[in-house]
Amino acid sequence: MERAARTLKKNAEFEGVALHSGDSVRVRLEPAPAGTGIVFRRSDLDDGPDVPALPSALVTSNHRTVLREGPAEVGMVEHLLSACNGLGVDNLIVCVSGSEMPGMDGSALPYVAAMQKAGLLEQKLTRKVFRVIEPVVVREGDAEILVLPPSGDELRVRYLPTYPAEIDDSPFEFFLTQGAFESEVAPARTFVVASEIEALLAAGYGKGATAENTVVLGGDTPAELRMPCEPTRHKVLDLLGDFALLGVSLHADIIATRSGHALNQAAVRRLREQLDDAELAGEVMAQDGYDIRDVMRLLPHRYPFLLVDRV
Repeated sequence: MERAARTLKKNAEFEGVALHSGDSVRVRLEPAPAGTGIVFRRSDLDDGPDVPALPSALVTSNHRTVLREGPAEVGMVEHLLSACNGLGVDNLIVCVSGSEMPGMDGSALPYVAAMQKAGLLEQKLTRKVFRVIEPVVVREGDAEILVLPPSGDELRVRYLPTYPAEIDDSPFEFFLTQGAFESEVAPARTFVVASEIEALLAAGYGKGATAENTVVLGGDTPAELRMPCEPTRHKVLDLLGDFALLGVSLHADIIATRSGHALNQAAVRRLREQLDDAELAGEVMAQDGYDIRDVMRLLPHRYPFLLVDRV
């Protein structure tokens, strides 16, 4: 389903503590022209390059999503990108005063609240839509992501987790429809398995983690959850943030089994390659012209992908 691209009506400013570094960080979200995409800008660097939220800027990392362009690096971008994906915010300048986005309460809800307070503005250009028709499968060990053609008109995610015995590991299914993200996914906080805490701290992670922003699973005290299946909902939150790096609206059915950031990003790279190949082949043209229905009617045999903007 086509829709207008969106940005914010005005700036949104906030600050918080970075979940891993423990540093205090200031953030300003600024409206951006249509076609800009999501761009991170290090306000603490002199003449630092802008960092695009695209697979080309991804840095291999554990436990978070990190983007880099030249000397400018920004980590823990997945919660903000998930909020952008969930709200349909496509064009945004994110000015951040450090190398890691603030963890806030461990969820995407504060980012959602900040953008909703600033207001959403529809723009003249149409948001590009990638409708998957060729399945993508990525695996690592017992983890897997399967991206299938969509069964409906939106993104559908089914996540199958594995947790310590006392934690509910029921599958969770989510449809990215209007308003669903704010109520079903955005409030879910990040989590850690109790047996992994010591190793993570030794590796330099979690310096800003607290009992308020991080749910501990499998510890001596039962975890107090905000909502049913909160850890699994957060896995979907992270997945939506990582898949926002495609830079287009994705229409697909995703089945994720025990996946994390590394596998999410591998799937995104594969999908982005499909998009780039389609553009190089001349199958994606200017926005003013025939739409996809016209192209299918005129050239039905030229339909390896659906990248819907204007053709």
